[in-house]
Amino acid sequence: MQKWAEKWNRHHAKMRYLTEFERKIQVYDSLIIETGGRCAQGKCDGDKYEQKCLDDARNYILAGGSKKHLIEMIDQYILFYEKETEWKYQDLEMTFLRNIKEKLIGAAKMNKKEIRAVYSEKTIRVYQAYCDDIADEAIGLGTFGKKFKMDRMTWIKPSFLWMMYRCGWATKSGQERVLAIDIKREGFDYIVQHAIVSTYNENMGMSLTEWKEQVQKSDIRCQWDPERDIDGNPLQIRSIQLGLRREAVKSYVNEWIVHIEDITAYVKDLYNKKNAGMDIHPLLPKEQIYTCKQI
Repeated sequence: MQKWAEKWNRHHAKMRYLTEFERKIQVYDSLIIETGGRCAQGKCDGDKYEQKCLDDARNYILAGGSKKHLIEMIDQYILFYEKETEWKYQDLEMTFLRNIKEKLIGAAKMNKKEIRAVYSEKTIRVYQAYCDDIADEAIGLGTFGKKFKMDRMTWIKPSFLWMMYRCGWATKSGQERVLAIDIKREGFDYIVQHAIVSTYNENMGMSLTEWKEQVQKSDIRCQWDPERDIDGNPLQIRSIQLGLRREAVKSYVNEWIVHIEDITAYVKDLYNKKNAGMDIHPLLPKEQIYTCKQI
């Protein structure tokens, strides 16, 4: 009976820390509003608030919770704000979430950045995942159509395994169809070279205000996240993701897309083989390090 009680107390403490951690990251937007954004600049005890979130997360882990679960939770909130178009403090919210994520996984060690992709002399492959309606229309048209929302930020990823991590191997709601999209290399190079990094840090050579102004003006965002293995675990390499909006989305849809292929069946076959214990590494896309040409 005593052992059962101890086990229950540990579980209760673990869930309490998890609940408090999620509550804090949920209400951070209210804190930004109340302080007029100053909290996100390290003022109004913003740094202390971030530390409190990290303390809850670490206590949850010490009580037996999964770090991977915490990171997946943060990623879901990041995904929400990536799609948000009207939230004034969207970028500050995502910076806050990514800072916590990086400190949890020790991303300070992950300084190596690589663009790894399948590419040819003229095109480079990126991945996106959508619901049936958007995917069917895109396959039929050879580009995105009316069901694709041009007024929202859209994110493209050249890393296959990062896309699998994001869409759960085509199992997540609204991401059941995985598309491999070949775009013109000059378009991709333009995107990379005109992107503004999504997360601010003091080593960028500009103030937070200057960075925020660039983010607001830019049609292209860039973020470097830990690359993933076949089980979704972070690797010691950063992989690129690129967010497009406004004129960049129009160019992507109307000028840069060369071919769209539905690879959902391939993805599901790999997923089933992986779950059956097979080594799927030889079956993965043959990605190579990609270097952009100067525009």
